[in-house]
Amino acid sequence: TRNDLVPPSIRVNCIQPGFIHTPMAHAVPEKILSEMKRKIALRRLGRPGDVANLTLYLASAERSGYITGEVMECSGMLRL
Repeated sequence: TRNDLVPPSIRVNCIQPGFIHTPMAHAVPEKILSEMKRKIALRRLGRPGDVANLTLYLASAERSGYITGEVMECSGMLRL
């Protein structure tokens, strides 16, 4: 079983980022960025700090010690 494969002290999660304001986003034409922002509930691109804060949360055994096997979306509720 999968319980035999992973020791209880190891947690595995995944962060699925949306459009994040990074140098890579600067290469995207403004028209496309504006359209993407319109499709994001928060109406803005994510900031690197948004993803970093989620990473810190998941790395904290005190705060997220009972979370494992999850894919956490960090997209501002992007709907394509």
